[in-house]
Amino acid sequence: MSLLLPVTLLLLQSVVAPAGEGEPELELQCDVGPVVRDYGGSAFAVYSCDDGLSVVAVAKRGTRAYPFYFIVTPRGDGVRLYGEGDGDGAASRAAFSELDRFSPDDVAELVAATRQIKAG
Repeated sequence: MSLLLPVTLLLLQSVVAPAGEGEPELELQCDVGPVVRDYGGSAFAVYSCDDGLSVVAVAKRGTRAYPFYFIVTPRGDGVRLYGEGDGDGAASRAAFSELDRFSPDDVAELVAATRQIKAG
């Protein structure tokens, strides 16, 4: 059984970002955007979250990674990355590899881009 939330449920309800060792879980509302970006050869709809720092990248239907989503949160000089879904393993790993190289500035640029969609 998949633990992947349908995209509509993901956007209408809070997302819980798993905690690292000794850290509390984060409950986030991620519904600003989306902007579409390609990661690892699959298109993702990217939404920013109410913490003003994090994004959720949801694989678009029809891509090899679908159904899959990632939560990306800045952490130190890099990011904390969590993903879940039943999409093609190679496609999901390729997207993970690309997102895992993000810096906090890369995530901030995505947050700004999603807010432009809302403002538009």
